[in-house]
Amino acid sequence: MLLGHPKLKNDLRRPSLEEIGARTNIFSLEGIRGHQVEYIKWLLSDCIHDDYLPEDLITNEAIAFLAERLTTPLQIEHYRTYALIK
Repeated sequence: MLLGHPKLKNDLRRPSLEEIGARTNIFSLEGIRGHQVEYIKWLLSDCIHDDYLPEDLITNEAIAFLAERLTTPLQIEHYRTYALIK
């Protein structure tokens, strides 16, 4: 089993990796696409005390804006960290 960045799929199609690529089945996972709002709320709730809600830190409108603009967990975590530090 090989797991990797989506670029791995392209690498396995190269002539230099033909032998390995010919013996692989490729499955693509969509990640969090379409679930960014839930992911942002989960990340925020992981950072706060149980008595608070993610909406106590950031408005639902701001969460929706971020979910629309950010597409990967790495982007979301980066901006979450940056916002909470500032």
